[in-house]
Parts: sequence; C-alpha cells; structure tokens
Amino acid sequence: MHTHKKHIISYNKNKAPGMLLLLAFLFLNSCHIDLGYKRVDREWYWTDIEFVLYGRRYHPIPEADNRTFKPLSKNYAKDKNNVYFNDRIIDGADPKTFR
Repeated sequence: MHTHKKHIISYNKNKAPGMLLLLAFLFLNSCHIDLGYKRVDREWYWTDIEFVLYGRRYHPIPEADNRTFKPLSKNYAKDKNNVYFNDRIIDGADPKTFR
C-alpha cells in the first residue's frame, strides 16, 4: 500500500500585492517593449507604459525642433535649442555639448 503526502499551499493575503508587483516586473522585463522617442506625423513624442491602467502612452514634445531633434537614448534627446529627459526640457543643459 502506498501512502501519498498531501502538499498544503498556504495563502498569505498580506504578501499578495508584493507578489503581483513582482510578477508584473518579471513579465515586463521578459517582453520587448518599445519605449522611448517616436516621430508620428512630423511630431515627436516620448512613450512610456503604465502597465495596469493605461497601456502605452504618448507624451507630446511641443517644444521639439522637428528638423534637429535627435534621440540619444530611450530617455534623453536633444535638438538645436534644448536637451530633453523624457518629455521635459532639462533647464540649463547645453545641447551643443550634451551627449
């Protein structure tokens, strides 16, 4: 006669929000999510993702000079007049020397 041990899985509801955040983080890191600067119909936008509520969001950059705007990374860009972090101008940053 074989005896089987039953495995009991306990559920601690105090840890559930942390586990959900961890699972969301792992999911987002395992997917290719194309975030950063996008040009749509001659206008520049910075895109991000608000995973739970909104999905992908496009933030316009109305100050961007469309002819000289250049993304430097997913979070930094510059044009002939300004340097940008996401969709905001970095006050005092020099676009001629910023890399």
